[in-house]
Amino acid sequence: MHPIILLALFSYIMMSISAFIYPPLILVPGMSDSQIEAKVAPPLSFNFLRYCDYIQWLTALLNPNTYFIIYWNAWLWLPFLNKCTVYFLRLNYNNVTRKAEDSPQIQTRVVGFGDPYWIEWYDYEWTTDWLPFFGIDSYYRTLAVALKSLGYTRNVSLRGAPYDFRKGLSESREYFNKLKILVEDTYKINGNKQVVLVTHSYGGTMVLSFLRAQTQKWKDKYIKSMISLAGVIGGSVMTIKEYILGDWLSYSSSKRIDNDIIKLSRSFPSTANLMPIQELWGNEVLVSRPQKNYSCSNIKELYEDLNDPNGYEMWKDQQPFVSLEPPGVEFHCFYSTTDKDMTAEKLVYDYEYYFPQKPRIEMGPGDTYVNLRSLDYCKKWKKQQRQAVYVKHFFNMTHVQILHNQGSVDYVTQVLRGYAKKIEI
Repeated sequence: MHPIILLALFSYIMMSISAFIYPPLILVPGMSDSQIEAKVAPPLSFNFLRYCDYIQWLTALLNPNTYFIIYWNAWLWLPFLNKCTVYFLRLNYNNVTRKAEDSPQIQTRVVGFGDPYWIEWYDYEWTTDWLPFFGIDSYYRTLAVALKSLGYTRNVSLRGAPYDFRKGLSESREYFNKLKILVEDTYKINGNKQVVLVTHSYGGTMVLSFLRAQTQKWKDKYIKSMISLAGVIGGSVMTIKEYILGDWLSYSSSKRIDNDIIKLSRSFPSTANLMPIQELWGNEVLVSRPQKNYSCSNIKELYEDLNDPNGYEMWKDQQPFVSLEPPGVEFHCFYSTTDKDMTAEKLVYDYEYYFPQKPRIEMGPGDTYVNLRSLDYCKKWKKQQRQAVYVKHFFNMTHVQILHNQGSVDYVTQVLRGYAKKIEI
């Protein structure tokens, strides 16, 4: 047999063995990193002066009873269309059911549950493996490539668990049920090997809440460990900034669109899950005006002064699920900080008439999105649970860069190699 063929065969066999000895892994994305599809019906009442009614009617005509990607779809965020996309994505809070619902005549759903492909890219295309420029940017792609080099196989030993990032923890029971089934299925198809959960940002918040809801017996059987990248353990002041200013999407093209983005971001119950936790921030002033200060203890007044009573109701709904309790599984806490303080610590309005649109942002340590005190809270869990807690602090790296930096990616694969060596022994 030709030496090249022998080498290829040897490489294939070694990759198969490698995949067998590593624990299976499920990737969970962060805030705004899942893909959402929509099915659109004609508007119930047509306003001839509202161009989005024309877009909605035309979309329903061309795509009857058909789901299509609205987030993340770069074309739908172009000027003229982005206002309509905001309407398709926006949720409406129901005070009776205590749930956030789609806009009238709009049905949305998360696409790609179980399949890691859908969270490797922000803008997913089936051709991204061969034509990378089809995707706007990679998300879990760098890590997925590294895992594939270890022998991981998509949809077998490597799975993905996207979720509706707009919804709060109070509405996540269905997702948690699906995640539990996915964990058990992944465990079984990989020879009853415990599963590693890898999360980023708000995905860590979701999985921590999921794990706290499971019995210790179940976790001991099915979960090998949780690897958290840039976890928002105790909330973030940046969330308050995004809530007030609506800069969840920072490239909007006009003040009118900015206002629509504000309404969009305030319609997400998940925002409340990322607000600073009083147990961590105490009565520290987070927003300061000449005539009033706001902290975790009077957050209701902030919602009232911004004329957003539904926002406060959504915040109340999430409080039973907000916790700093440890997960009860082996935990790897990886986070980063920037060399200079570039993470919002406080919003200051020097003049009363600047409120709410013109704050001065006081910066502090963090990864540009999550404050350091929230990122490294996991250190306290070393004394609060019997399972091991490992902490790794990366420097000069932002909230998103931790996903792409070779050093952090190598650290994840190093953990997996450590498990493989124990199996080999």
